[in-house]
Amino acid sequence: MKWIVLFFMTLLAGCAVLMAPPSPLPTPTTVTGTLLPVETIVQGTVCKKLETEYQVLFVTSEEAWSDVQSELLESISPTTDTARIAEAVQQTDFQTHGLLLAVRTCHPNSSYTITIDRVVEVSNEQLYVYVKLRDPAPDRGTEPAETGYYHFARILWPEENADDPTIEVVSYTLLIGSDEPIIE
Repeated sequence: MKWIVLFFMTLLAGCAVLMAPPSPLPTPTTVTGTLLPVETIVQGTVCKKLETEYQVLFVTSEEAWSDVQSELLESISPTTDTARIAEAVQQTDFQTHGLLLAVRTCHPNSSYTITIDRVVEVSNEQLYVYVKLRDPAPDRGTEPAETGYYHFARILWPEENADDPTIEVVSYTLLIGSDEPIIE
């Protein structure tokens, strides 16, 4: 009888873990607005030296894309990523969507990443883009390789919204192996 009770208690404990709510976001959303779904198209490595630690671009038209594509695609090794990006741009209806690109500058190892965490539409003229930066922990070994990282995504952005909205970028850093953000 004890074994049956123990079995059911273990089963119930397992169900409780499965039903636990997801953990909260590592950083709070600091503005009020509409949370926009982010559709990841591709994430990958790139070796592009930037003047800053990272750069976020928002593209709302084919013309705007043609202004940045050659510079971007030349810094990405010719792989399936470039084909996926080109296909995604062709499939994007710029009357209803925009493209977001977050690029992290080149580092001496491949442990530095960037991810578009969430996007909040404050108005049809202003977006807040939250980016998560991952850095290697000081006590962890890393593989030497000159690489940066990028995240290319699509978001809803109706045509009646501004062609060139104000983009506020909120970044936070997590060390690899930790879920606690580094507050700067």
